[in-house]
Parts: sequence; structure tokens; C-alpha cells
Amino acid sequence: CISELPKNEYEAKVTDWPARLQTPPNRLQSIKLDAFTSRKELFKAESKYWNEIIAGYVRAMHWKKMALRNVMDMRAGFGGFAAALIAQKLDCWVMNVVPVSGSNTLPVIYDRGLIGVMHDWCEPFDTYPRTYDFLHAANLLSVEKKRYPFLYFVALLSLTWLIFIVFVLCR
Repeated sequence: CISELPKNEYEAKVTDWPARLQTPPNRLQSIKLDAFTSRKELFKAESKYWNEIIAGYVRAMHWKKMALRNVMDMRAGFGGFAAALIAQKLDCWVMNVVPVSGSNTLPVIYDRGLIGVMHDWCEPFDTYPRTYDFLHAANLLSVEKKRYPFLYFVALLSLTWLIFIVFVLCR
């Protein structure tokens, strides 16, 4: 996905790396959200949340010993999960995926210096299943269950060679 540079007051003026990971970009204001809270506050709250969560994962589950290389964030939001991995010095490549059922936050992800794509999770993701060592799917099912009455979700995690099958029956 390629994001056009805006031709309005929200121009893509980004700060230098790595400060841009924690700095809300100007294009954040152009994102359409169903929220009453300031977009900058949401950006900072997401960043703080994932920084604390990843710091806990590193301490409790010894993530630095796991040698994660390829990670997929299946509901990337503003890219806070990937930024937190970088902040914790976990040297891995993160594919940020923005579901088509939500707001298009790819311009913000790109302005942070991260990569990402939009994807419909009711379709297969065009990659080899064991490409990713870790699939991060926080709150993905809560978004997708609004679209389909019955959602069948399979994630193959090559790091542990386990198959997780989650059935969600919506009312």
C-alpha cells in the first residue's frame, strides 16, 4: 500500500529516526476515528500501553532469549506494538496489518518509519504460513466478529509449532 502525501495542513512532516517512533505525526489529525478523545491522546495512550506490556513480556517471559525475527501485528492501530518492540531493543522485523474493517491508520504507521499493509482478515494473507515467528492478534476478533456471525480463525505459530483454533460464535 502506498500512502499519498497530503496536500493540506496535515502534511507529512516527520521527525528524525528514532524520535519519530514516539512523536505523533501531523497526519494523525487526518485519520477518521469513532472516538471523542483527541487523536494525539489516543496515539500517546497506545504507545504507553504497548511499551508497558512489552516491558512486562520481556521481564516475565524472557522475550530477548526467544530471538524473534519476524512478527506480524494483525491489528496494528497506530503501530504502537512495533514501536514498543523497537524501544525494548528486540531486533525483529514487524509487519503491521491494518484490518479493512477499521480506520485506515497506515499513514501514521508510515510516518513513524514502520511498514504495513491493509488486509481483509476474512481472506487469506498472501504469505507462507510459517513466515512469522509471532502473530500478535490483540483485539482482532472483537473487530472482525462485527462483520460475520461466525468467525473461524486459525493461527499457525512456527515458533512453538502449535496450532491454535479459536471459534467465536456471535449472537
